[in-house]
Amino acid sequence: MFALSGPVRTGSLRAFRSAYASSYPSSYTSSYASSSGASVIFDLEVKAAQRERAAYLLNPADDDPLHLEVASRVVERVLDCTKQFRRALILGGAGSSVLRELLSTPAGDSLESVVLADHSKAMLARCGDRLEGRPGIKATYHWMDPGDADERVGLRVGDDEGDEGAKFDLVVSCLHLHWVNDIPGVMTQCRDMMAPDGFFLGAMLGGETLQEMRIACTLAQQERAGGVAPRTSPAVHVRDAGNLLTRAGFQLPAVDVDDVVVNYDDPFAVVEHLRCMGEQASLRLRTPLSEDVALAAAAVYSTMFGEKSNRSGAEGAGSSGSSGSSGSSGSSGS
Repeated sequence: MFALSGPVRTGSLRAFRSAYASSYPSSYTSSYASSSGASVIFDLEVKAAQRERAAYLLNPADDDPLHLEVASRVVERVLDCTKQFRRALILGGAGSSVLRELLSTPAGDSLESVVLADHSKAMLARCGDRLEGRPGIKATYHWMDPGDADERVGLRVGDDEGDEGAKFDLVVSCLHLHWVNDIPGVMTQCRDMMAPDGFFLGAMLGGETLQEMRIACTLAQQERAGGVAPRTSPAVHVRDAGNLLTRAGFQLPAVDVDDVVVNYDDPFAVVEHLRCMGEQASLRLRTPLSEDVALAAAAVYSTMFGEKSNRSGAEGAGSSGSSGSSGSSGSSGS
């Protein structure tokens, strides 16, 4: 179990509303689709802006504790492989944390080059700080255009091992794919950039992640607004992850699930943490969240999911918990 608690900043109600209120023009419709045929649920330009802001909210000298926890579990899977990886691609999400954890293990000693790709230039700059003191590793920073409707990674790779565009023998996507509209398409791109004996490892939030927040928002909207509008992103379940890997053409797919439980002081701390990680909702189609619905959701959250705690010797001190399910999927690419 991983526990996290922290103080609530001023303006918590404003943070709660901004994380779930709509900031998109009414012209957006749910029928919008990319040229690949995938439904466009998320606005990647908004997600990139959220991650830009999160890069400045995070401590420059350290990564988010939840990112580090998930990244450490991902790197544990890498260490399960006896193969030495020379060329790695790390995609978005908790890329900085993955790089930090990877370089602290024996797997990092064999790395000769690493390519870090992200929609946020500020997040890429954070990754550069993790490579200080490692002159033996060639680092390349690749900015992915969030305005590209086809979600192309945009890297050119070849088959010649002497070419700088040589294919990767390790591709890691940590906390990136759950904001992707065309998951099989991005996975297929990763497979095409991998060497014949390459290894793909992905971790995404799914399953029952933020189920407490989903329930609280649904009940509050039903009571105050008389209807329900989406406030959180759709969740991928373990049965879906295996199908996605198969559709992308990976061989020997394997899927497992890790549960990470994070404890917060109150619902506003949950939203504040989401903002600091850049994990707010970025749905294209949403309706504004009124103040009374936000307060009602916070009250439902505290009432239904609050836990009594005697930390610091205070009997009955309020604490609300949020459980997250992190699904990791690994497969060998051909």
